[in-house]
Amino acid sequence: MKVVVVGGGAAGLASLKYLTTAHQFYPDLDPIEAQLFEAEDSIGGVFAYRAWKGGELVSSKFLTTFSDFRLPEDAADFLGLHEFKEYLLNYALHFKLYDYIRCKAAVSNVRPRDDGEPGHIVTVFYRDTQQYSEHTCDAVIVCSGLHLTPEFPDTIPGLLAAPPTATPPREFKNRDGPASEFLNADGTPSTVVILGGGETAHDIAYFAVNNPRVGRVVMSTRDGFFLAPKVTPEPIILRVWGRPYPGKRPNKPIDTTIASLFDTAYVPPLLQRSMLLWDYYDAWVRGMFAAICGTTGGFDQWVGRVSGERDHVDSFFVVKTDKAIPYISAPYRGGFWNAIRAFFINIPIKDNQGRVIELAPWPTSIKKVEGYEKEVMEFADTGSAESEMLKTKEPVQPDVVIVSTGYRREFPFLDDRYPKLRECRVRGVYDKIEDGIAFVGFVRPAIGAIPPLAELQAQLWISRYIEHSLATKQGAPASEKDGLLSSPYPRRSKNAVPHYELDYKMHPRGGYDLSGNRHGVDHESYAYQLAVDMGAAPTATHVLRRHGWKVFYTWAMGSNFNIKFRLVGPWAIPDQAGQIMRTELWSVVSRTGGIVFIVTYTIVPQILFGILSLLILGGIHVRRILRSLVKMLSG
Repeated sequence: MKVVVVGGGAAGLASLKYLTTAHQFYPDLDPIEAQLFEAEDSIGGVFAYRAWKGGELVSSKFLTTFSDFRLPEDAADFLGLHEFKEYLLNYALHFKLYDYIRCKAAVSNVRPRDDGEPGHIVTVFYRDTQQYSEHTCDAVIVCSGLHLTPEFPDTIPGLLAAPPTATPPREFKNRDGPASEFLNADGTPSTVVILGGGETAHDIAYFAVNNPRVGRVVMSTRDGFFLAPKVTPEPIILRVWGRPYPGKRPNKPIDTTIASLFDTAYVPPLLQRSMLLWDYYDAWVRGMFAAICGTTGGFDQWVGRVSGERDHVDSFFVVKTDKAIPYISAPYRGGFWNAIRAFFINIPIKDNQGRVIELAPWPTSIKKVEGYEKEVMEFADTGSAESEMLKTKEPVQPDVVIVSTGYRREFPFLDDRYPKLRECRVRGVYDKIEDGIAFVGFVRPAIGAIPPLAELQAQLWISRYIEHSLATKQGAPASEKDGLLSSPYPRRSKNAVPHYELDYKMHPRGGYDLSGNRHGVDHESYAYQLAVDMGAAPTATHVLRRHGWKVFYTWAMGSNFNIKFRLVGPWAIPDQAGQIMRTELWSVVSRTGGIVFIVTYTIVPQILFGILSLLILGGIHVRRILRSLVKMLSG
């Protein structure tokens, strides 16, 4: 079996690793002939070529790192972008992947075989020799990445026609930080406008507002944003208790706080696909932020709230970098009742030293206006607080416009006969297993990380393709129904939970569909769905009986870390998985995050949804018994 991987980022390396080690898990399988082609000079993807100095991951090391290659205990909870690049290089070295990697090799075309036989022809342009070469293979895994082609807005008159030049964020990848070289020709500080409200936009705004060469920073969003911290917040009580001090241990990362038992594990489909869980967490987030910050719009977010029907946690990507928010919210904080609340409980407020990031609605145009030397950017009048505040300021005359509005998912090298990414019915990974083509690393979680989801996607598709190929070789190809194996996994362990469907997609609201347009998913539900698909989600009794109470506690009270899905299933490494769970992951899961947090965010919903789940499951069991009795009596 020959398989080509396109792209050497996190998704490509994870896919290559499972291809090259698959024969260790499938005794009937010969070693797979795998090859990875990377267009750049080295592997690492976005972390090697589109990461600026000082950038940091918003997902923790506990969730982000791959299941069987962990970081040292003394590594920071959140890695810098360049540190994660080094992690990927070490991952490739540890699993001896370099023998299968060819860099400076750009895939220019992938097409079905010309003779009509199953398989593909991959055309590669080798930059060092300036030669093209064709490779025939059985399957292709596309891992070309999410951050290649910037998506420029085309509905702002004048944006691309006149100075200032609109620039994508990646132009600043090799500088000391975005905006580090902004200085007008006459030596005056520049005005920087950032279009977009996501994490990259917030990072750029933070770098810009702290740069002495920048005099004014404006961040413009289409419809606001929702900010949540990447670390569990620690409010200060009565201005004394909980105050930060030098050397204080950072609190628990927010992406490790979700107790999976009765959130995804052992939740009946009737409850899991309802709005009850979503509505509880939406209400909890709003209430908690109101108590500790004074606002329900987001964490210390007094302006830029998502509008109308969209303002629900089931429908937007959460911004998890909070460095810029003190500069955004500073002009809007205040009020008598907020001062009273803040006396009793409040989050630490960073001193913005008089600097602000102005928030603005979406631009309507950029044009020459009489009386002004430079082009003037005009904005929609939305009636929002930021819109009204902007009217009191001088017109915005940008020297630099940074367009941080996302990226297109484009695959110019793929033949038109292949299914498009949006046509991949099976978890957004593939359409039909016999097609021999998969897309790995193209979903985006609302809270979570892409690399661990890419690892699970690779596990799913590779195991499915191997099963299909082995069955075909034996003359009995495994059939699929609606894209899923009928079994759904032929070698399912009795220690894995039965297969069922979860609601893992972000919900469309207010004309926005992040699932359909951006492949948005809920990390916890999507990870568990992939595990259930593979037969890799262990039963509670197996975890407790086989691995003991520490592993059971980590499994029940922790997030869906990938290693939890290697206790059983096609890629099981039970001893190693158990050891990681009872040491590294136990150390973070056993931290409470604060008594109020663990009670309201973990214990209360676990009791509430646990009781509901048990009642529903009990009702289903009783119904089955009654049906059997009726059938027996009538027969």
